[in-house]
Amino acid sequence: MKTLDRKSSVLAIEPRSKGLGYVFVDHKCRLIDWGVHEVRIAKRRRCLKHAIRLIRGFQPSFVILENPDAPSAHRSRWVHDLIHNITREAESEGVNTHLLSRRDVLICFCNRSDGSTDGISKAVCSHFPELSARLPKRRRVWETEHYSTALFMAAALSVTFFTKQSDTNNSS
Repeated sequence: MKTLDRKSSVLAIEPRSKGLGYVFVDHKCRLIDWGVHEVRIAKRRRCLKHAIRLIRGFQPSFVILENPDAPSAHRSRWVHDLIHNITREAESEGVNTHLLSRRDVLICFCNRSDGSTDGISKAVCSHFPELSARLPKRRRVWETEHYSTALFMAAALSVTFFTKQSDTNNSS
């Protein structure tokens, strides 16, 4: 696997039922750009098209996604397929892809959150304070997930990736 260097950048993409969120960070895990692309119709095609646009526009060293085949992944079939298609497209563009499981994210944030999506989102704000204004209020059981959750889960993927890279480098 390619390792991070001073010219590396990371694009983390998080597909969700309402679209996709992304964060683009530099080699020191500093936030450069972020956003949410909400999609209501033709989700699979439009999300893939947007992900390709992000990959070509940012030209990252790594694209980070959740591993849809991990036992801890509970993804709909279309999101599962979308993640595989994004991975394929990134690799065809010559970009390294890295898949992280939901378990990896939970382990990374175990000391900073309660393990819920809301807890992880709040913990992400301690790493990226500039996202605090976008933090949705805590979701109640009967409410649907806020569309900006995808942004925070993408940010959690990037933090997890950098934590795992740091752990790998320190154990060498």
